[in-house]
Amino acid sequence: MELNGFDIFLILFVSLYALILAAYSIGFLFYQPAGFARHKNFVSVLVAARDEEEHIGTCIQHLLRQTYPRDQFEIIIIDDRSTDQTSSIVKSYQKENKAIRLITVTEPSPDMAPKKHALNVGIQASKGDILVCTDADCRPEENWLSAMVSEFGERVGMVVGYSPIEPIRKYSVFENFIALDSLALASVAAASSAFGKTMTATGRSLAYRKKVFQEVGGFSKIAHFVSGDDDLLLGLVRKTLWEIRYCLGENTMAVTDPPSSFGKFVNQKIRQASKGRHYGFAMIIGLSLFYVFNVSMITYVPVKILISETFIHWSFYAMVWAIKLIADFLLMTVGAFRFKKWRYLLFYPIIALLHPLYISVFGAWGLFGKFQWKDTVSKPLK
Repeated sequence: MELNGFDIFLILFVSLYALILAAYSIGFLFYQPAGFARHKNFVSVLVAARDEEEHIGTCIQHLLRQTYPRDQFEIIIIDDRSTDQTSSIVKSYQKENKAIRLITVTEPSPDMAPKKHALNVGIQASKGDILVCTDADCRPEENWLSAMVSEFGERVGMVVGYSPIEPIRKYSVFENFIALDSLALASVAAASSAFGKTMTATGRSLAYRKKVFQEVGGFSKIAHFVSGDDDLLLGLVRKTLWEIRYCLGENTMAVTDPPSSFGKFVNQKIRQASKGRHYGFAMIIGLSLFYVFNVSMITYVPVKILISETFIHWSFYAMVWAIKLIADFLLMTVGAFRFKKWRYLLFYPIIALLHPLYISVFGAWGLFGKFQWKDTVSKPLK
């Protein structure tokens, strides 16, 4: 069988991809919580909220149920120019809970994207040595704060947590696709943390030392990007000598719901994919090769399988697909085991076939398409 240059790229890339995922799976399987600090730090929990009257009360209730000592943390809700009852709801909880602080942002910043500006205002007013962030539409489990803080050893500057997207409709393919995608990203984050190279993070469950935030210049270097208060900040911390850990354990997740419509899901994924423009050089090269590989899996490889005249040709291209599926399934199985999300794997066969198309579409759309966050519209890449 004669191979062309692209065939050689495919077999080399899928082999490297499988080796990396196999190593990640093993590292993730044996990765353990550190349990460094126990209730030694005063903590500021930060929640930026914009028109979140539907969710903010539930979020506060879950934060008040945390097992972390009540006198050792404050809850700072930053009301970012809400036009609904967000502020009034927060004030109603303040009456009986002195730990809750409400900060109101009345004007947008000309120099910083809205959410980063809101978080920055909250950080400047915070009293904690450790800052723990979540979103208004999240429901942190009772051990979330204790587990996140316990990962802060002497040299740990940032801790990434898992924020699963839980399907509301148990057998919805759409919602389970989103949930499984969220599990995959969390598995990559946790697995890469096992090797000291955390690759991704979510602002729904993220913690960092205030002095580390100040050391990297806060959000100043990423101020204008609508998204990226998580991944891009992670990238800045990775350039320092501080360690980054992943938080695992019982009842340590910040649960959220899937987008309520396909349109909102599309907007969310474009916003998340748009961060790829601003990653470091090595990450951009890696993601670009991964993107080309996925495009080939829905174009070049299927065509080659269909037109193959011999079993050897057919089996070669089928093998490329098989290696990818097996490598993905291995990491997803370890992720389902570590995060106790076995049910998601029921939908893996369907989702595995759709995933290359999903990557291909949203990878390009994130670079060139517009997206909206609240009332802020992004500028597409030109």
